[in-house]
Amino acid sequence: MSSGSVFEFGSFRLSAGERQLSVDGRAIRLGSRALDILLCLVRNSGNIVSNEDLMLDVWGGLHVEGVSLRVHISELRKVLSQAADADRYIVNVPGRGYSFAVPVKQCHENAPAFPAAAVRPVAQVDRLPMRPPKLVGRDDAVQRIRQELLANRFVSILGTGGIGKTTVALAVAESLLAEFAESVVFIDLAPLRNQRMVTSAFATALGLPVRGENETASIIATLDAAKILLIIDNCEHVIGAVAELTEKIFDAAPRVHLLATTREPLRVRGEKIYRLQGLAFPPEDEVMTAGTARAYPAVSLFVERARSQMDDFQLTDENAALVAQVCRGLDGLALAIELAAGRVSSLGLQGLASYLSQRFRILNRGRRTAQPRHQALRLTLDWSHDLLEDTEKIVLRRLSVFAGTFSLEAAENIASDDNITGHEVAEFLSNLVDKSLVSADVTHDQVRFRLLDTTRDYASERLRGATETSHFCRRHADYYLSLLKKEAQQRPQQSMARLRPDIDNVRVALDWCFSQGGDEEIGIALTIAAADLMTDLSLLGECTKWAAAALERLSDAQLGTHTEMALSTHFAMPLLFMRGNSQDVRQAIDRALTLAQKLEDNVFWPSTVSALFAFHLRAGNIEGMLETILRAENMTEGLQERGILEGMKCVAAFFAGDLSKNRFHAARALAVLPVKRSNNLFRIGVDYRIWCYSSCSLALWIQGFRDQAKEMARQSLEEAEMLGSPVPLATGLVWGTVLALWAGDLDLAEQRNQRLLECSTRSALLPFRFVADGHSGTLSVLKGNVNRGIELLERSVSKLLDTNSRLQEILMLGQLAQAYAEAGRYRDARELVDKTLMRIRETGTKIYLADLMRMRAVFLWHELGDREAYVAGLQQALMQARSDGILSVELRILARLAKIAEDPVSSSHALAALRETFGRFTEGLDSPDLVEVRHMLDQLAKA
Repeated sequence: MSSGSVFEFGSFRLSAGERQLSVDGRAIRLGSRALDILLCLVRNSGNIVSNEDLMLDVWGGLHVEGVSLRVHISELRKVLSQAADADRYIVNVPGRGYSFAVPVKQCHENAPAFPAAAVRPVAQVDRLPMRPPKLVGRDDAVQRIRQELLANRFVSILGTGGIGKTTVALAVAESLLAEFAESVVFIDLAPLRNQRMVTSAFATALGLPVRGENETASIIATLDAAKILLIIDNCEHVIGAVAELTEKIFDAAPRVHLLATTREPLRVRGEKIYRLQGLAFPPEDEVMTAGTARAYPAVSLFVERARSQMDDFQLTDENAALVAQVCRGLDGLALAIELAAGRVSSLGLQGLASYLSQRFRILNRGRRTAQPRHQALRLTLDWSHDLLEDTEKIVLRRLSVFAGTFSLEAAENIASDDNITGHEVAEFLSNLVDKSLVSADVTHDQVRFRLLDTTRDYASERLRGATETSHFCRRHADYYLSLLKKEAQQRPQQSMARLRPDIDNVRVALDWCFSQGGDEEIGIALTIAAADLMTDLSLLGECTKWAAAALERLSDAQLGTHTEMALSTHFAMPLLFMRGNSQDVRQAIDRALTLAQKLEDNVFWPSTVSALFAFHLRAGNIEGMLETILRAENMTEGLQERGILEGMKCVAAFFAGDLSKNRFHAARALAVLPVKRSNNLFRIGVDYRIWCYSSCSLALWIQGFRDQAKEMARQSLEEAEMLGSPVPLATGLVWGTVLALWAGDLDLAEQRNQRLLECSTRSALLPFRFVADGHSGTLSVLKGNVNRGIELLERSVSKLLDTNSRLQEILMLGQLAQAYAEAGRYRDARELVDKTLMRIRETGTKIYLADLMRMRAVFLWHELGDREAYVAGLQQALMQARSDGILSVELRILARLAKIAEDPVSSSHALAALRETFGRFTEGLDSPDLVEVRHMLDQLAKA
């Protein structure tokens, strides 16, 4: 059949070409496997498709557990059975396979059957979890919350566990996708174990790096001007931290809207409360028929859930009173109703009603003080558990060690033992999904399972009661250690970000390992194995936290070993970006490098030596850079190592003012450094190709090769953008903006700096953000807003000083001095240049020396009017520029000297020198400084 075929059945539309299922014009999120199963069944509607044929069609030749097919079928049934015309779509034919049992109309996809705007692309809603396509009995609640949220920006949905808060919140979110241009983010707090993790959860959901020390500031900076809706789910167990953060966001980000689900109010400024009640159920005194019962949402939910489990279940006049009795007994609690309905197939309706009635009598005698809905939920969980087979009970309680979602493989490995095989665990897991005690997410290629927080807490109690908690927490930690090790071995040069869904389980495993009664040995190994995953997910604060915890627990025998080296590296690397150039960062990196050299370790060596070089580079410490190069020379072996060494020499030469060596080493480095980056260097934000491109483009400009410089800067930024990593991009943008400013192209400078602002703010790269503020100040000065420019530059210099980012500080000090001069504050300008020259003497960054000497002479002339000192100062600056090969500065100085020459001889000499220097420029002759000199030479020649 054509890939452009469209199939219609009931109120559904299935597009093979778009790979999209929709109902009544609304897109339904399904993973690719679930869609493939549905397409296979629909194309063969009316026929039986065997399990083997289905699995071959969907998974090809891959070995897949049969449970995967059953879980996908089960979830498809839930999706399909909740449509308005809830027919039975997929029928199981025992021993033979499955059949799509309703009529299907096929047509070709010339035009959408529904308005294009009504069906949203799946990729745009991936940040929202899947919810049932049909919401029962909550339309009024969704509408009222929606209106309140748009009017007041902050709403908390309150209600007991299992009442349906998350489902309602997701329905509100989906109704507002267009209003917020798809900028809706779901933040699940259920897996968190302590308050300290709340800001990390927010940052991760927003796609921000978790820097550990500035998370809140980064979150607020990112949200400052954004129109976005945050859905914050399961707040109650971390309510203090949520309250503090949401109040700050509400106050600081006026376009952000917040929708929280919680069992108690956050009690913060701006919060509006919506108390979610149970689903309406029939009163005792009403005569029940199928028609009257169906009007109550609790009954509708029960019927739909029962129908997804039983082919022939129908609500009739005869059973309506029994269904009403069950829903009434469960107080309209959505989760309890779903669990009860899932048992109709095994107990029958009469048996279910009798069983519940008996349990309620016991419950009411034993716990009269409990709230009715708390009773109903506990009761439902109790009897749902009691009705499980003994082995199902065992598997359920063992699954409680998971946090967030987990894979089938993880469940098979952790919940199995000598008596229960992995295959049997898979079978029981499928049963638990059918009974609504475990949920399955089929929106991705691999099925992910999870326990609702209420079910997990209940199962965890049972695990403790069986005194198995420690054993299965250890197995859980051991499994994730093996998973991470296997990933690193099989995909050594790939990002580990594909394991993002497992990060909650890694966190919980580490928490247990380092807790009382945990296993510190597994914890130490797991910390090392998880470090790359955390770095790839930008969870830098967590990486450092766990590495510090592991380092504290090292035995004497482990000191000085590969274990300490790895932990020291993973502790030090994130700190470089979190704290800037502090002394503890230097010590940590140095310790890691010392161990790498001592142990002759070629895995960690490139990272540690590069981090130490980056530390000295930020500090503008030429001596430190050269010392690091000497240490690197002793470890250089392969092409990558040679490229690293040449890259370091290239950058050090530029800032030391040796431009010829810079270009020489840049060429050698770029010849051997691979375009495909090393993952280990990528993780710490070090990119030698971008460093070489950036420094060499500036060197080319300074030496008069203007067109080559522009092209290299363009190439550098193009390559940095393609990498998708914020640090190399920010590096390229910092120096690309400098080049645009030198070229006098203010539009290009503003464009690049705006991109730098976005990149550095979103990724919490504070030193880069401070440089962007400084560039903004320089642009303001050049556009005539001098006072605003000075304000921004002063702030930039102050912040860079705080982070010991001397290299960037020196750059900004020079720009600030020129801004002071523009304001007529020549004394302040000259004093600032003196301060900057002192920084240069401290650091050895001679690249700016000649221009600063020129600036000092000019500012001193305006301050004191001493012409002799002015000329002497310019002559000294000229000698320095010629010594360092700084052609651009040489030209500017000679232009000054030509203008102030008083006698014919000195004027003739000055003009000759200026003309000779100008003649050495063969490119970029339309640059403002060259245009000005050419005009000056023409005017003086006429005179």
